[in-house]
Amino acid sequence: RNTEVQAALIKEVDEIWVGRGISQDSSDDEIIAALKDMVYLDAVMNEVLRHRGVVVAGNRELQQDLEVLGYKVPKDSLVVVSQQALQHHPKYWENPETFDPTRFLVKREISNCTLHFPSIYCWTKEVSRQEFCCLGDEDFCFHFNDKI
Repeated sequence: RNTEVQAALIKEVDEIWVGRGISQDSSDDEIIAALKDMVYLDAVMNEVLRHRGVVVAGNRELQQDLEVLGYKVPKDSLVVVSQQALQHHPKYWENPETFDPTRFLVKREISNCTLHFPSIYCWTKEVSRQEFCCLGDEDFCFHFNDKI
């Protein structure tokens, strides 16, 4: 599907890996040096992990009360952050559904960054274990009105 990406990756492998004669007999230092110089391979791997990540969500227990979009989430609540929503949010990624490794070839300066979770699912200890709520951007929320 991504023939341009594949061609660019093959070109980099040929230039660096093959060009340096890296083989199973190469030293660890030679292999590591070659891998460090393969910036397009690194970009492709980062884009694969962003586009089709292996982590669906991450969860944490709150150490203190939290307010998200006007909702109060009490301490000790379990919150689940949707990695899919984070990695495909158009606010943070230009053309998020497009597979584009070049987005990782540009260094980005991040200053005064506020961490924003577009979708946070919470399970509070105050509600029954069968009530599950979703907080965050409406576009990225699943609403669980039924018992789960």
